[in-house]
Amino acid sequence: AAHFLPQRPGLAYTGVDIVAHVIEENRRHHPALDFRCVDLGGEFADVSALPAVDLVFSKETLNHMVVQDALRAVHRWRTMGCKFLLANIARGAPNFRGVEKGGHMNYAHYDYELPPFCLRKFAPLVEINADDWSE
Repeated sequence: AAHFLPQRPGLAYTGVDIVAHVIEENRRHHPALDFRCVDLGGEFADVSALPAVDLVFSKETLNHMVVQDALRAVHRWRTMGCKFLLANIARGAPNFRGVEKGGHMNYAHYDYELPPFCLRKFAPLVEINADDWSE
């Protein structure tokens, strides 16, 4: 974002992470950008101070959440006006596995086109590891 935004002065960026020291480090390295410490998937998270957004760029954010919290985060993004989600997916991943994982520290592969997410794919940007998901 720090390299991309100066070339596009009409765009605003807000970085969000659940880990406070990550937010503090980003604020030190990029003082002109906005960073907030929020648990987007938390049951009682207050996102009222976050700005309205058109696009959410999520690099493995949801993958560190249990499936219920990931669904909650997607719902919150929608209430913030989000029209597009730019995220990595694991095509064909068994999304139900995220129910069993033990909290945010673990990683679960999700395919956001499949239930329970059922998001419509706008367009693939880059195919990486295009083989079907397997463990």
